[in-house]
Amino acid sequence: MQDAARSRRVGGGSRRPEVAAVWWAALVPLFLLLHPYRGLVQDARIYIGRGLADRDPAGVGQDMMFAHDAQTSFSLMRGLVDAALHVASPGEASMALAFLGGLAWLLGAAALMRALSSGRTAWAAMVCVIALPATYGAYGVFSYIEAVATPRMFAEAAVLGALAASTRGKRLPCVVLLGLAAAFHPLMALPGVAIVAVSLIGEDRRWLVPVAAAGGAVLAAAVLGISPADRLLRPVDPTWLAILRGRSTYLFPSQWPTASFGPILCQAATVLAAAALAAGRRRVLLLSILGVAACGLAGSWAFGDLRASTLVAQVQLWRWLWPLAVVGQASLALVAVALWRRGAVARLALATIVCMNLMSALLPGAALLAAVALALVAATLRQVAIARAPFYALCMAVAALVLWLSDFAGSTLVLVSVLRSAAAEGGAVDWPMVAAIGLPSVPLAAGAIALALPSAPPRGWSAPLGSALALVCIGAAAAWLWDGRSAERRLVDDPAGDPALRAMVGSAPGDVLWIDDDSEGWFLLGRPAFLNEAQAGPILFSRDLAVEWADRAALLLDLGLVRPENVHPWLSTHRSARDLVLTVDGVARFCADPRRPAAIVAPGDQRGAAPPGAQAGLWRPATPLTRPVPDDAGIHWRSIALLTVIRCGGDPARADLTSVGSVRIY
Repeated sequence: MQDAARSRRVGGGSRRPEVAAVWWAALVPLFLLLHPYRGLVQDARIYIGRGLADRDPAGVGQDMMFAHDAQTSFSLMRGLVDAALHVASPGEASMALAFLGGLAWLLGAAALMRALSSGRTAWAAMVCVIALPATYGAYGVFSYIEAVATPRMFAEAAVLGALAASTRGKRLPCVVLLGLAAAFHPLMALPGVAIVAVSLIGEDRRWLVPVAAAGGAVLAAAVLGISPADRLLRPVDPTWLAILRGRSTYLFPSQWPTASFGPILCQAATVLAAAALAAGRRRVLLLSILGVAACGLAGSWAFGDLRASTLVAQVQLWRWLWPLAVVGQASLALVAVALWRRGAVARLALATIVCMNLMSALLPGAALLAAVALALVAATLRQVAIARAPFYALCMAVAALVLWLSDFAGSTLVLVSVLRSAAAEGGAVDWPMVAAIGLPSVPLAAGAIALALPSAPPRGWSAPLGSALALVCIGAAAAWLWDGRSAERRLVDDPAGDPALRAMVGSAPGDVLWIDDDSEGWFLLGRPAFLNEAQAGPILFSRDLAVEWADRAALLLDLGLVRPENVHPWLSTHRSARDLVLTVDGVARFCADPRRPAAIVAPGDQRGAAPPGAQAGLWRPATPLTRPVPDDAGIHWRSIALLTVIRCGGDPARADLTSVGSVRIY
């Protein structure tokens, strides 16, 4: 009864439902504003490209990634993409699926936040989840919330909804949602299944029997050689493992930078503090999330990294960190509201938790503050008095402010540097680049938490009107800025493509090497790529793909036709913003490869690199392809107004280009 009354006071629930509705509605444009759409990037290239391959098996379908596909057939996303491509272009399908995935994710997260808290506290927790850094693991490869057309968003939404249902004791919806999550992305659903199982055991030890039986069944299947459980006892062979360690370093926790563990530690400490302040099923859920994340990281390290079990490596148990990342950011609001009214010691604990999260990149300092914060939370619960606690709380609050100002100043300097380099080198700074720097993240989270602290909602006619005006402003900004595709991404998304470019490449079969290819070959040319970065994504699931990709990468490295940082992105110590310069010998050896590649597309006018028997022409895109490129000296910009197309051999369909060394400018 007291919780319900407090919910009405703090949450603006029954007393001002119109204000609460507006505030919750504002989360949608806030998400769109802080997580803008960038086009066919990241894993959207894999799933939308798979759809193109299904529609064009003789073209994109011949790409080595789709020929050795062992990933997309396990996801409902493949059928969804195929259906979308029947009525829309790849770019339109990608944008629509990214938008729908984002909305689904918000609904799932909102359900979980309302299960963990209520009223304004739940709303503030949602703001923290949306605004604060969403990455987990190492190198910023994966985020729990992203405007990308992948099945992860849909699976995560279903898992969050399942956790909310489990917390409320609704078993059937929980099971249905976990099944839906598994249909979209089994790997993202697994931590949800594990969390629910641990929660059930925490509530009733009798659940230990069926959970143990399920684990025993998996072990028995592994011993009996039943696929895919048989991979549990099969180690990754040395050749495949060496390729994975060189290209996909983020898969192996032993290779993560030390700084990667700081945010994990801080999220774990914040969730543990929230669990200590919670009760009932909420506490059980929070502790289950924490335990599953710890077991996932330890299991990945022991059996997927050091032992290198094929199944454990492919399941990527370290990705069980994603629910911890979500709830870790949300717990800042839960802890703040719970501690604020408990006196000076509690506020000292809160200030320490804030400092800990602000210095999460410094593992030793974060670990020390985590220990102090948890000790202060324990002292608060035991009502232990600490002399001069108000003074210490004030000092810690000042330290938190200094830490944030330092971080804000550093982020501002980064933004200024990017703007200066863009102005000097003709670059175009778009909203996704600005949003990625994260300048407003901490103020937004702090403001939302502050709004959750008062004991009653604002009174007077101005509250609904002010909330509505804020919603309109945020909505207008989101509508204007959410589609943050660069000129290059818009060119790739153009359903009409460029007939002149396709004519230059010709109709002869074979792969096309597009230098610095970011899937342009698939979407602009409709051709299989000889090598691009997207093809390296699924090498964990197919040894044949991994070996073929590594063999092609070695060839191109030897010929100077690919950058080392594109082959080993997290191991390379040198980066260059300069365009690759083709040589006659390199192009000739490439064209003589037994896999019979069809053409090379390279930046700039490099027609002089065309060997005898090859044809070269220039293609001018509708808009210059301008992209930021980090190098050893900072951020620079590469602007490409012309590209050279070198066709490896004669093409009977283009008799007017058969003369040696002929040049045509389109």
